[in-house]
This record gives sequence, C-alpha cells and structure tokens, in this order.
Amino acid sequence: MLKHTRLERLAEILSQMKQSYGLDELAEMFGCSLRTLRRDIHALETEHHAHWIISNNRVYWSQAAHPTLYLAGYWLNTNELQSLLILNNSLNQLQAGLLAEQLEPFRHHIEQRLGKTKHQTSLSEKIKIIQMASGPLNQNIFTQIAQALASQKRLNITFWSRQTNEINDREISPQQLIRYRDHWFLDAFCHHRQAIRSFSLNGIKQACLSDQAALTLNPQALSTHFETSYGIFAGQADQQAVFNFSAYQARWTQFETWHPNQQACWLNDGRYQLTIPYKHDTELIQDILKHGPEVEVVEPPELRQKVKQRLEATLKHYSSDRICQRGVVE
Repeated sequence: MLKHTRLERLAEILSQMKQSYGLDELAEMFGCSLRTLRRDIHALETEHHAHWIISNNRVYWSQAAHPTLYLAGYWLNTNELQSLLILNNSLNQLQAGLLAEQLEPFRHHIEQRLGKTKHQTSLSEKIKIIQMASGPLNQNIFTQIAQALASQKRLNITFWSRQTNEINDREISPQQLIRYRDHWFLDAFCHHRQAIRSFSLNGIKQACLSDQAALTLNPQALSTHFETSYGIFAGQADQQAVFNFSAYQARWTQFETWHPNQQACWLNDGRYQLTIPYKHDTELIQDILKHGPEVEVVEPPELRQKVKQRLEATLKHYSSDRICQRGVVE
C-alpha cells in the first residue's frame, strides 16, 4: 500500500468529506495507523474547523447547526462569515469600490450561505463609517500600488507636489500603504532622492509597475523614520511639546492618543497635560488650534509663539465691522 504524506492524507480526507467511512478502511486507504488517522481527523477539526463525528468506528461529516462555507481548506462559521462581510463593507465605506472586484465573488458566496435575500440586511450593513474630507481615489493607481507591494516590484510614478505645485517623475520602491485621517499615503524609498518619502495617493497622477525588484527596507527603519515624529511628517523627533487642556476638554482628551510615546498627567486644578515628541510642528499646530480656548501651549516658547501668531492672523478676519459677502467687501 502506497503511503501518503500528512498533507496528502488531509487533502484526500477533505475531498471525501461527505461520505461515511470506517476508520479501518481509511487507515488502509492511506497506509497509516488508526492512531495517525485519528490524529489527522483531530487536526481537521482544530486547524481547519471541519465538522466530523466518529461513531461506531466510522467517520461522518456533520451538518453543522450553523451555516458554514468552505474556503481553501477551512470552514467558516456564521460569526466568521459575518466578520468577512463587515470587512468588505468597511473597506467599501473607507473608499468606494476599494478591492470591490476582488472581493465581490466572496461576498456573493457568503451572502448565499448566510441565506440573505434582497429583503434582508446583514450586520455589515448596519455598521457605518463616516468620513470627512476624503478625496477620490484612482482605482487603477491603487491596483498598481497593491501589485507592486505584493510582488515587491518598483513603481514609476508621476507625482504632483502640493507644497511646490510641481509635477515630477519618480522611481520608487513601495514599502507600505497608510490610511491616515481619511486619506491614503504610500511610504516608499525614492531612488531619485535616495531617501524615504511619503506620497499622498491623491497626488500620484500615474503609476506604472516596473520589472525591477524593489528595495526592501528594514521595518524598524520605517518605524523610526515615520513613527517617532508627529503625525504624517517624518524624521527623528528632537523636540517636545507641552500643552494643557481645560478640565472640560479633558473629559474627551484623556481617552485620545496623539502620539505613541506621549506622556500625560493631571494637574491639581483639574486640567490635563500632554507632552508629545515631534520634529515638524505643522500638523501639531493644526491639531492644537482645533481646540481653541480649551488648550494652552506651555512649551517650547517657539511653538507657543507660532500658535499665538496663527490666532492673531485669524482674528484679523474678524477685527473689522466690514462684512464680506460672496467675495465682495462692503
């Protein structure tokens, strides 16, 4: 009798799963001992979530109480199927059409297995993600980036820089996709600059997959470059900002994470103090200004002065009795 490897035995048992076999018959079929066969059946139950019943020395495929779906050697129960639908719906809400073509076949099969009809709604449709200021996403460009990441290939892109208002061609080695504040960014090694850069997907006008292998950076190097600073701006943090929130605003701020390395403490008068490392203050100032009079920058003095100047510049729009309507000053 030709012996089978464990993987071969598992695959064959799966292919014959809806038939009833005697244990002795299966052991002879696969050229293994009863002990090995029982161990394989247990592995199918624990590792692949298969539903089996052993009774009177025979193996039966169990009709589970809940609907299941067989995918690549695994059985998914109702809760797991609902989770996949929630993931699909959430991705679509994050960006309309995101991976829709790739996920559509799975969605159709899952809904069929769950018994959904056109008059029913699934749990996934009762979970909503509300976004603010999220721009459109070019699906072709997103697909090219996804393929480059999966195949570890370089990309040739045409990129529009908002800061300089210039369009340039770049050869990059994509490293990771980032979803940040309702916008997509691509962290990559720029071969023109010979440095790590972050590209807004809305700024990428064209993307073409290259045959050349991408340069793969150490994950720790990426983490050090991007995560030690504040927000989307990169670089090793070399400053610390200290600001105090009012006791009222602290009811919300105490639950927020502004930075993974932030430090927080309560002051004696009920205010809440945050200490945050940063390198570039552009985004930090924007976040501070959102809280208006409910926050005060303590240090450093340069940051405090910049916030003061921004507030003074804002007040100039409201310092006159003149009313601006439809672009005309009266």
